[in-house]
Amino acid sequence: MVTISLDEYGEFEKNENKPLFIAGLIFDDLDKDDEVLAERARIKSYYKKAISDVENTLVESGEYTGSELMYPRDLHSNGNRDRDRNVIKPVKLKISETLSEFIEYGTYNQNPLKGEDDKELPKRKGMYHLFAIIKSADGKKKLLSENAGMLANDEWAANRYFHMASTVVNRLIFHNPLYPDGHASSINIDIATRATGSTRFMDPELRQQFEEQAYSDNIYNQNSDYGYYKIMTPDIYRTLIAQEMVSSDKINVKIDKLNVSSIKYNANRENMEFLYLSDSICSVLGYRLYRYNTCADDWLEDIVDRVKQLNPQNENMVFGYDEIDNYFSKSWNCYENKHYYEALSVTYDAMTKEGKFAEYYKKTWFPYIEDAIKDNISPEDFTIGVNNLEELLMVNNLNQEKSLYLMEQFESMADKVSLKYKSKEMMATALFKLYNTGVSVFSYIGAPATALEYYKKCKKYAYYVGTDAMFATNNKLAGCLTDAFEWDKALNICKENIDNYKAVSDIKRKIWNEENDADFLDEAKMISQLAGLYALKRSNEAEKYFRKALSIFEKGTANYKITQSYLLHYYADMNMQPEFDREITDYLDGKNTYWQMFGYITDMEESAHSLFSVEYAIYVLIRGIFYFHQDEIDDVFWGRLCNIDKIIYMKTGSRPSGHPWEITYKYLEIMAVKRNDDKAVHRFALLKSDCLTRKGTLISAIEQFGKAEAAQYEKNFILRDSVTEKLAEFLCDKFDILKNRKFSDDGNVRYGELTEYFTFMYR
Repeated sequence: MVTISLDEYGEFEKNENKPLFIAGLIFDDLDKDDEVLAERARIKSYYKKAISDVENTLVESGEYTGSELMYPRDLHSNGNRDRDRNVIKPVKLKISETLSEFIEYGTYNQNPLKGEDDKELPKRKGMYHLFAIIKSADGKKKLLSENAGMLANDEWAANRYFHMASTVVNRLIFHNPLYPDGHASSINIDIATRATGSTRFMDPELRQQFEEQAYSDNIYNQNSDYGYYKIMTPDIYRTLIAQEMVSSDKINVKIDKLNVSSIKYNANRENMEFLYLSDSICSVLGYRLYRYNTCADDWLEDIVDRVKQLNPQNENMVFGYDEIDNYFSKSWNCYENKHYYEALSVTYDAMTKEGKFAEYYKKTWFPYIEDAIKDNISPEDFTIGVNNLEELLMVNNLNQEKSLYLMEQFESMADKVSLKYKSKEMMATALFKLYNTGVSVFSYIGAPATALEYYKKCKKYAYYVGTDAMFATNNKLAGCLTDAFEWDKALNICKENIDNYKAVSDIKRKIWNEENDADFLDEAKMISQLAGLYALKRSNEAEKYFRKALSIFEKGTANYKITQSYLLHYYADMNMQPEFDREITDYLDGKNTYWQMFGYITDMEESAHSLFSVEYAIYVLIRGIFYFHQDEIDDVFWGRLCNIDKIIYMKTGSRPSGHPWEITYKYLEIMAVKRNDDKAVHRFALLKSDCLTRKGTLISAIEQFGKAEAAQYEKNFILRDSVTEKLAEFLCDKFDILKNRKFSDDGNVRYGELTEYFTFMYR
């Protein structure tokens, strides 16, 4: 059985820059009989001992002449300033000095505690976990939006506390990372109620909010005019718990006792011990937080440290009342329901978020989910995850870094989970798909050598998959060789693949006695890939094969648009302006001005199966402007281009990242040079350097060549020559086919030599 006890710190009804948190404890009796009763006795004995020591010290000093100190009265202020200074302050100081030892060992000054009969209490058999949730500076933004009604808006009445308290109850009872389903046999709950201060002294606007939400004004007693509002009562907590039981389908959670009451510090109140302890924990965690630091980011760090100091040997839980916690909740719920792919997908999305609270979750809670998935995934779940990963690679607006993250997560589970498969065929098929995604994702980030390693892994399991799957992987092999600058070898493989695929398709048509559009579609993709190789070689054959592929694809489909974008890059690289201008208007569905085109791309709703990939559509648009239409860009449109990253962030919530943004920013940087916009030059240079978090050898080379290009346009030939010298060495070192390539010592000549390798979509 576990006992959960909570208290709070701060004035939740005020919008001030001061710490707000709910904190407390979980006491796990490890299913030992009567351990909870014994722990209550230990807590009581601990406080009595601390208060007694304080009294002895005060008496010995001669500075205190008041009444005898008593438990539990002298644990808490009653508003008397002299008493606060002379009694409460030294008691709290003594508790802060000794609380960690008690929580960790159940002792006081390294001595066992004694009960009412002066006999030594039994040694603790259970253990503590501490808990805290602290509000960030922004809190949960969606609850602060203009559209949030008065019952939802965090800044109305007591809504903030209600939202935080309900989050805590749901997290600790139903979605507890330390106690997944079935790991807590039963639960005791000790929670402090909450009420406002006197309504007589309340801000009139705040009081009006309480009245509009139909709060009842309560009188402290018949002889008092002290009015207040009850915020969290037993009825509210009972409703919250029952509602979550039903909504999360966890009706089997066993709650043995629900104690929701105001913390009273008089001797005749029973069963307050865990609430007293929660109150002390909140006091220690909140002590002088605001005095030492002035922002929630620092308070979070301090509370994490203080929790660890209080309970260093056991696991604790510190969370944030922040948007990042919504991601954790969603990911954890997916994990609980064994939707592991979705859990990891949400985890990656969270990893792109910024801020101290997000960074804390990235280091603490999202790795916790990753490890939990690795420990619990079954062959069936692994197969489902790999299938979902394979489908992810088929979408047009692929997030390269997300696909890489997911692939690496599932690969980290492969060795362990493969031993659990009962069918070798199912295991082999799953691993083929996993390593096949590895070929793709490492190709996407420009790491051809690594992609080739995954191709070899695929071949081990090729026997267990169909010919279509192996053809697709062979196409990826051609892509790996392309990105390794082995263009002639890749060209031959592409041609062989097309010939072999036609032969297999003919056999299939004879067997089934019917045409299959899917065969023509796959063939068109191979032709498009062949055209891309010709484009890299700047061969006139490229346009012919691009047109051939387009004639097979259905006009306006995603595959058509992708191949059309490749053709546009070929036209730009070959300086074919009339052809480019005609094609981009068709590509962007009739938009014929660059202002219209830019707005069309940035306004489009991007989903998994969108016709466009926004980053690639922007890439081809900016490249077209750079090559052919820079003089037509006015200051207003240029201002829009200078804010392109902010426009994307406002739409998606994430900063533009990954290839090909480093190329797009390069073109914008050079355009800024030509416009003498030094501020934009500096800004795009920074964006260019920061947008790639994972990059392979090819992308690194493309990035370096982009620096040389920018230096060339800036006429900074010293920088250009320095960059190209290092780039030439890098190419010879990293790419086998270029190991013996001798680049010129002359900077102008060397730059010209390098442009032969950085063609088509490599620039």
